[in-house]
Amino acid sequence: MPYSNSDADWKAEDPACPGRVHPDYGSYTDPHPKAALGMLMVEAFAPKGVADLPRYQPMFDAKHPDEDAYDAWWTEVYEPFQDRYNFG
Repeated sequence: MPYSNSDADWKAEDPACPGRVHPDYGSYTDPHPKAALGMLMVEAFAPKGVADLPRYQPMFDAKHPDEDAYDAWWTEVYEPFQDRYNFG
């Protein structure tokens, strides 16, 4: 309860270069296999759990990030996570 209504800021550092953003993802909450919290969020909040992970992966395409994948991630997983734990 002491963290209720907190604002969570989850950053991801590049382990090879501390202080810089991780080269594979930008936040620990991202749906990426190297982002443990993000994977836990997928498992807990995605409609089909981890089976939905491929739906969110196109948002990491550096040349052509997929807005639909990002929107799905945001509405299906990230917002329910924030609402559940009163972040934001």
